[in-house]
Amino acid sequence: MTRRMTAMPPAAIVAVLCIGGATVSVMQSILIPLLTDLPAILGVSVEDVSWLVTATLLAGAIATPSLTRLADMYGKKRMMLVSLGMLLFGSLLAVASTSLWTLVIGRAFQGTASAVIAIGMSIMRDALPSERLNPSLALLSATLGIGGAFGLPMAGVMFGLFGWESVFWLSAVLAAGLIVAVVLVIPDSDVRTGGRFDFVGAVMLSAALFLLLLGITKGGTWGWGSQMTLGTFGASLLIFVLWVPWERRINDPLVDIRTTVNRPVLMTHVTAVLMGAVMYMNTLTTLQLLQLPTTTGYAFGLTPAFAGLLLVPAALMSLLIAPASARITHRFGARITLCVGALVMAGGYLFRLPFSSSLVSIVLAAIIVSVGTAIAFGALPTLLMAAVPITQTAAANGINTLARAAGAALASAAVAALLAGSTIVVGDRVFPSEQAFTGIFIMGGVLALIGAGLALTIPVNRPLFDAGGVEAELEAQVPVALLDDTEAKGHGRRHDMTRHGRVTDTDGIAIAGALVSVLDDAGAVIDWAHTDGDGVFPIALPVARTYRTLVSADGWHPGAAEVDFTDEDSWPVLQLLSDAVGQAAIHRRDALGD
Repeated sequence: MTRRMTAMPPAAIVAVLCIGGATVSVMQSILIPLLTDLPAILGVSVEDVSWLVTATLLAGAIATPSLTRLADMYGKKRMMLVSLGMLLFGSLLAVASTSLWTLVIGRAFQGTASAVIAIGMSIMRDALPSERLNPSLALLSATLGIGGAFGLPMAGVMFGLFGWESVFWLSAVLAAGLIVAVVLVIPDSDVRTGGRFDFVGAVMLSAALFLLLLGITKGGTWGWGSQMTLGTFGASLLIFVLWVPWERRINDPLVDIRTTVNRPVLMTHVTAVLMGAVMYMNTLTTLQLLQLPTTTGYAFGLTPAFAGLLLVPAALMSLLIAPASARITHRFGARITLCVGALVMAGGYLFRLPFSSSLVSIVLAAIIVSVGTAIAFGALPTLLMAAVPITQTAAANGINTLARAAGAALASAAVAALLAGSTIVVGDRVFPSEQAFTGIFIMGGVLALIGAGLALTIPVNRPLFDAGGVEAELEAQVPVALLDDTEAKGHGRRHDMTRHGRVTDTDGIAIAGALVSVLDDAGAVIDWAHTDGDGVFPIALPVARTYRTLVSADGWHPGAAEVDFTDEDSWPVLQLLSDAVGQAAIHRRDALGD
């Protein structure tokens, strides 16, 4: 029997998910104000303490693809609770730690909670009505940019008053409260793919991402031309080269390569890398300018806590502007929203060039970039959800979250390199020069402009069939409403269940890579999927009934038929014809099993 999603007030669902996103965002930066004092407190070197930040980034990169894929397979609410449980465990381990490396392990567990944001976006797609979805996605996306603004001053104040352990007690309390809230408020859904988890693919991807981000974050310390840095990059590339064909070959891949390399999805991920980099450069340069000593001639010598407080207006503006992102998307489409956000970010960096001499201008520039970030980030999940099957929502958002994190890591390395490459000497100390910051502003503006251009290249009216030349043939059989980037498939309806089917030839041999699209009564696509190596496909549906279904594959004639998806224990088999044009043949058979 299918479990229906429990009716909960949409406002409560959105509030819990956004608080979860803000908490995870805060965890990423909450230790930054403590880094200058922790070496003396723990009796270790500055280099060793930097692992407290690196471990969080690496753990998030490793865990997010796996946790989001598991969310699509076995339940989004379940995996959100797992992620929050890891955050709670990591926080308590950090509180109880007696050595640096125990603390690093605790921070790594905290980093795995980065999957909460991507899973939260997919929950919104399942649980919210159409009129609430885009504004809610924009608000949740905006929480990604508030971590530094709230986490930095809060951590600085708590460290000064109660000691460094209080920071982790706070994260433990927040994690525990969120676990209770998720249990009570977040509805569960039967929109899940099932299948077997790709452990080999997960290990390979985790290793490749670990080595890639390790090289990026430690390259400045090791030397970009050192054997260690080049070795990590080379090993990462080798694993990626082996991983891609593995994912293409197995029936239940960790990442659906066919969907990921589709132009709308791929371009959205690439743009996310740029937007993540531009966002993080804004935080890094603003904090540096505010905290470097006044003896440099251009900075303001503020404490980390005070500098963080000056970023709060930028965070608040990003939250306030998030609904505007949804309104722009509703009127002009998500790719225009993404372009507008990127242009606003570029404008913030352009404003910095002649106006970085006063405190007010620095804060104002940070606000402008934050506003653009909120607009751009709000469009990314909408674009992504319009281009992936509903059963892959969490995994796709997980990759997109990872892309933003990779952009932030690249920005951190680039900023560090530029600041180290142009310096001034004041007394017996070396500081970055003002020209170094000017170079960063120019780079940030250029990257934002590139992102704006890429946003316009994301396809709008995508064909829903990838077998060449079959669109007209299929539309002659049944009217098809092609979607554009203003509407993610399924936004107008709740999806409470997943059904499976199989595509074969007339001899019963499975056809892999076939594209199956299920339509509503008006001819709009409800959901779509590619078949795996066994010809099996999952489809998310609002109710169990008969639907008009289209199927196509390279080398086969397309077909259209009425398919009964009523019984979850009996899978329909769609047969494609290779030698004559005709309707797909539909048969019933017993369930194929898990």
